[in-house]
Amino acid sequence: VFMIGIFRTTSAVCIYNVALPTANLLVIVPTALMGLFMPIITELYSKRKINDVKDISIITSKWIFFVNLPLFLIILLFSKQILNVAFGFEYAVGYSTLLILIFGYMAYSLTHPYNSILSMIKKTNLVLYIMLVTALTSIILGYILIPKIGIIGGAIATSFSLFISFLLSAIITYKLTKIQTLKRNYFKAVFAGIISFFIIYYISTFFNTNSFFLLILLSLLFLLVYFIFLIAFKGLDDRDKKTLFGFYNGFKKIIKKTT
Repeated sequence: VFMIGIFRTTSAVCIYNVALPTANLLVIVPTALMGLFMPIITELYSKRKINDVKDISIITSKWIFFVNLPLFLIILLFSKQILNVAFGFEYAVGYSTLLILIFGYMAYSLTHPYNSILSMIKKTNLVLYIMLVTALTSIILGYILIPKIGIIGGAIATSFSLFISFLLSAIITYKLTKIQTLKRNYFKAVFAGIISFFIIYYISTFFNTNSFFLLILLSLLFLLVYFIFLIAFKGLDDRDKKTLFGFYNGFKKIIKKTT
C-alpha cells in the first residue's frame, strides 16, 4: 500500500485497500483454528507424543483447506459483485486485483500450521527469517512491478511473496520434523469445489448478481452443493464427521442457553 502510494495515485491506493482486506478473509479461519491448535500440539510435544502432533497437524491443515476452498471459489466467482455490493460500483474495478490476491492468501492460509509447529519446537527464529524473506520479496517485486502495471503489480508482488512464504514454511518444517500436512484427499475437495463452481456459475447467469440478497443466497447454495459433493467423493472421513457432529451438538447447546 505504501509503495502504491509512492508510485501511483490516491485512487489506486483506495482500490487496493478494498481488495486487500477482502482477500484477507481467507486468513480468518486459520487464525481462529491456531488458537486451539497451538496449545494442543505444544502439550503433546512436551509429552513426546510426536505421532499425535502429526495427526493433529494434518487434521487442522485439512480443515483450513476444506473450509477456505469454498470461500476462495465464491470470491473467484463473484469478485466484481462482492466489491460492488460491499463498497460501491466505483471500487468494482479492483476485482482483477482481488482475483490475484486470493491465490496468494489461499496459499498463505496453509502456512499457519507449519509456523505453529516451528514455534512448538522453539524455532521461532526461522519463522522470523521466513517473514523477512517474504517481506523483501514483496518489496523488490513491488518496486519493479508497481511503476509499470500499478495495483496489478502490487497484487502480483503480494501473492508471489505469500506463496514463497508457504513453500519455505512447508519445506523447513518437513526437514526438521518430517511432518507434511498436504495429502491426496485435498483433490477430493478441489473436485467438489470445481463442480460446485460451474453449477453456481450456470445458475447465476439467469440472475442479477449485483443484488446483495441474491449474492448471499447463491453463496449459501454454493456451500450446500460443495458440501454434498464433498460427502459424495468421500472427502470427509470418520474423524471429520465426528468433529462436525461435535460442532453441531455444541451449536445446539448454545442455542438452548440463549433461548
